[in-house]
Amino acid sequence: MFTVLSAAVVTAWLAIALLALGYGGLVVQIRELQSRGTHPSRTLYPELAAPERSLSTVALAVTKTCPTCAEAFEEWRGVARDLKGMGHRPVTISLDGSTDWLVPEGTELKTADELTSPFLLAYQPALLIIDSNGELLSAEPVGSAVALRKRCYEVMNSNTVVSS
Repeated sequence: MFTVLSAAVVTAWLAIALLALGYGGLVVQIRELQSRGTHPSRTLYPELAAPERSLSTVALAVTKTCPTCAEAFEEWRGVARDLKGMGHRPVTISLDGSTDWLVPEGTELKTADELTSPFLLAYQPALLIIDSNGELLSAEPVGSAVALRKRCYEVMNSNTVVSS
């Protein structure tokens, strides 16, 4: 009986030692990732990077099956020209791959399959703000043309990249 109990205690201590070694290795890996500045939650879209550090890429994400998208897009056509005039980069992103959107001259149309990472948005239309590194700073639902215009003019009137 004493031998079985001793074997159980030795086995338990060995298991504790192995767990401690595994935990130590995990801590080392986490610290290494932190020292590199790697942030897993950071999503980059280099193809949507803003032209300069003090400017933004402002993108309207739309789908053809969304009635609010059509309303917001009509307002977007004028707002995009104003954004472009201020030096920002206006982009229309077609989440469903439709290329039927008639974007204003000087603006871009990108489809979701042209992007390095997907936009996982539960709402359309959405207004996206992206900095000069291609980092997505905000993705906000746009419920109306008025809300779209208001948010875009907030971006235009700021001196630096706006993040929410």
